[in-house]
Order: sequence, then C-alpha cells, then structure tokens
Amino acid sequence: MYLSNQRPPRLTIREKVAELTYNTRWFAPLFFALCFALSGGIGLIWGLIVNTAHPPMGDLPLYPGAQAVLDERGNTVTRLDTSTVNAGRPAVSYSFETSASPDTVAAFYEDALKHTYGFINPSVEASGDRGYTIRGLRMALRDRWVLEAVNVTITPVNSSLTRVALSFDIR
Repeated sequence: MYLSNQRPPRLTIREKVAELTYNTRWFAPLFFALCFALSGGIGLIWGLIVNTAHPPMGDLPLYPGAQAVLDERGNTVTRLDTSTVNAGRPAVSYSFETSASPDTVAAFYEDALKHTYGFINPSVEASGDRGYTIRGLRMALRDRWVLEAVNVTITPVNSSLTRVALSFDIR
C-alpha cells in the first residue's frame, strides 16, 4: 500500500503481463476464440491444398483386352456400371476372361483402386494356385456418406487364360 503523495511501486514486466492477461475477465474467452480461429483456418487451408478428388464409381475399371464380359445375370456387357447399386440393388458383379497373367491383372487392379479411385490400401492376397483376391474400401458421399467396397478375384484357368470376377457393393 502506498500513500497518495507517494509514487506507486513499479511493476516488473511479468507482473504487468499477468495484470493485463490472467487477471482480466476477457483473457480466457479471447484466448480460446483466437486458438480456435487459427486452428480452423489452418485446417481449412490444408484441406484445400491436399484435397484430391477421386472419380465416382460410375464404372469399375475394365481390364484392357477383357473378353466375354458378363454381369451377374449372365448378360454380355461393354462396361462395368455401378450406378445401379444405389437404386435398390445391394451389389453388382461382373466376370470376364483375359489372356494376361494373374500377376499382371492383380497389379492393374491394385494400381487402379489405389491411385485412380482412392481406395484405402487395397489388400492383395494370394489365393489358390497363382490366384489373387484384391479388396478395397473407401468412404464416398452419395446421398449420404457410405462405405464402398470392391472385391476382385483373379483365378488362372490354364497357362493362357485368366478368369476375373469383380463385385461392388455399398455398406
């Protein structure tokens, strides 16, 4: 305490900062609002920079040179259409044959699902005699957020023929 004719004691810098910040009512709300604004702005900018749009699954990738492409009903088709899945069908499936080796077909579908369509780490599992099963999952926004799943089963028929079965569904 000091008398009116005396000078007030000098405050240290630490005491001045404490007096201006911690001891006032507006410090906490302002501090949290500032932190929220900075983090939200940075997150928005980062999201715009790294956002990579993946194509919708209108068509599954068809292996080049595929022969005898059939849908689940046994009808011959020219493209692997998935647009009907949302229209009351739980899944679609296709099958075809190719003269390519199972290794080449597996590499094609792993690359297409990962890099072109944005599936999360498609798993490639060896199955049977030189066969493969590839599974991919991704989140997609249709009329709501859904989980899209693709399964590719690759089976060698003989040394010059490989059978491929693809299925696509929404969960």
